[in-house]
Amino acid sequence: MTDDVSEEAEPATVDALDADSNASVYRTSYDPATDDSLVTVLADAIATMTGYEPLEVEPLYTWVDLDALEALFARRSTGERRRGTVSFTVYEHTVTIVDGESISVEAP
Repeated sequence: MTDDVSEEAEPATVDALDADSNASVYRTSYDPATDDSLVTVLADAIATMTGYEPLEVEPLYTWVDLDALEALFARRSTGERRRGTVSFTVYEHTVTIVDGESISVEAP
């Protein structure tokens, strides 16, 4: 990842309340205090961006180790959230999770 600033326009985005089929990026957030599991929120985000129903999405373990993903962003024994970024590809869409809180699904 780089911190280069470019002059390119921001890609069109959608959120959970505005499912625009022409958007190139879907962004959502995950809050372990109020949401289901990270994997559930992730599956919903992928379904929204790809047009599949959540139960039609191929199991996520096909693309990523779910136990490792959950462990990567699990709270430390001190209660602090772990920090980091992970990206992987699902149905040719790039999925990025930042600090276990921000999820984006970008169209190919």
